[in-house]
Amino acid sequence: MSTYTTKLFGGFDTEKTNSRGYISLSYNDVPVYISLTGVDDNKAKIAKCIELIDCYAEIHEIAKKAIVENYASSEVIRYYFKFHFETLEKEILVQLFGSPDYSAFSIEKASEQLEYPNLAFIQEFDEICFSVKYRMSNDYSQEILCVKMDENLNVLDFDREA
Repeated sequence: MSTYTTKLFGGFDTEKTNSRGYISLSYNDVPVYISLTGVDDNKAKIAKCIELIDCYAEIHEIAKKAIVENYASSEVIRYYFKFHFETLEKEILVQLFGSPDYSAFSIEKASEQLEYPNLAFIQEFDEICFSVKYRMSNDYSQEILCVKMDENLNVLDFDREA
């Protein structure tokens, strides 16, 4: 068992993970899950992950900005949002996006509605990479939009999980 202390989340114990390997934390009274399963056997890499976790608010803003800036050129991002319009009821679409019609969709407004992301860390070669995982709504959608970043907070790619 290892205990770590972060600036934003306080202390947490790596033994207290849920069934998917995520550590349950809270940010502004909103549940947030962080996975260190990709680096959990390397103390030096975990220390780097803790540094990154301390940048959670900045990571959230960088990821949202990347989603907005790459919306027009990324099929993954466009499909993530369009999928909701194809599968959710009109009332829910109005609640989430302000309109049931995709033609009225605004990526800027939608990015502001994204719930706080979960983070999943992995080690690729000798570098830490992580996914910033967003859901439009934990109540209505299981679709996840991932913004993949490196340890220098550079956006590498986008992915979608169902």
